[in-house]
Amino acid sequence: KSIWSTGQKLSSETSLIRAASLYDFVADYVQTRQNTETGLFGDGLGWMNTNGAMKLGAFMASRKGGYRYAEKAIDSVITIFGGEVPPTSATWIWNPFVLLDRIINAPDADTEKLRNLFLEKGSEIVDKAIDCALKLKREDGGFASSINRATPRQQGYLFGYGTATESDLDGTLIAGPRLRTSIYQVFGLTAPQVHYVKYNDEFWERCKNKPEIVKTLPRPEGPLNPIGSENPIYKPVW
Repeated sequence: KSIWSTGQKLSSETSLIRAASLYDFVADYVQTRQNTETGLFGDGLGWMNTNGAMKLGAFMASRKGGYRYAEKAIDSVITIFGGEVPPTSATWIWNPFVLLDRIINAPDADTEKLRNLFLEKGSEIVDKAIDCALKLKREDGGFASSINRATPRQQGYLFGYGTATESDLDGTLIAGPRLRTSIYQVFGLTAPQVHYVKYNDEFWERCKNKPEIVKTLPRPEGPLNPIGSENPIYKPVW
């Protein structure tokens, strides 16, 4: 019923499933649940279908025979990016590129043919993805997880207030370096190191000596947005 949650559980427990000698059994069942019309998983054609396929693709990555209905799946990702419903979170922008990379580089896949298919039909979705990611950019220099507000908690720890003007850890990681790396991988390239790598030592020294940041706990009552702030207005980029 929840293809993303199912994929998350299976991909995180792959080693246990293999240890129980049940990998082929489970993988065969998952294969029967693939949507033969879209090449993804689940009914319909939307962002959640790419999210689920990305997670299930991780579980199926080592299965022989490549990703089935690969060309349909690539067409589906391109169609979703070109539709009227925008991706509203960092993961929705990033997940399709992780999925594309797994499809194109799956075991036994015709990688050159699939990559050329993507280049021919859908390389422009890179520009759309970057434009959407920039809509998550916030005043503090990071990215929010969603178009409406930041995520106040990460792994149960309170890091912020979840306002429309804040960034958060997940959003900054996913809409930044992870999206960048995955886009390069789809094209068969290795993302070059960014210019600030040479400043790693200085960065860690500053982190160790940085004064403690004290935030008011618990989070204040009332609206999440500070007085005078507005939710960002989404305008389609295509």
